[in-house]
Amino acid sequence: MIKSTYNPILREEAYQPSFFSRFPSPGPNSAILLIAGDNIQQALCIRPGVSVKPSELRKNKYNRLVEIDTSTHSVELEFSLLSKDNVSSFIVKAGMVAAVTDPLLFYAERLTNAAERIEGELEPVFQECAESFSLED
Repeated sequence: MIKSTYNPILREEAYQPSFFSRFPSPGPNSAILLIAGDNIQQALCIRPGVSVKPSELRKNKYNRLVEIDTSTHSVELEFSLLSKDNVSSFIVKAGMVAAVTDPLLFYAERLTNAAERIEGELEPVFQECAESFSLED
């Protein structure tokens, strides 16, 4: 069960570059993805402090701009996991700090709930561990 989470997609909007348009500039804790049509694999990822050449912007017909939050956030999860006897269960609470390190991958998976991704990765690991113990151990 997700106790606290955040949506890393700060904004998603149409992008219409012109010959003299300014380069999109991400904030200090975000990244900007420029996407041409539905071709996410060819997206251009702009991070703070990274310069983009005008030719890179003109190379593809980018028409969508997505800003992804890359700052750290607290995430809390709670799991109810069956023990070794398959009758009893452990309640595991996990609190952590999370940040998006690969904005393109995160956006490609269309995740708007950061904790969902973490929960999907951790639950099988925690369940395997819980199945190794009974409440008497």
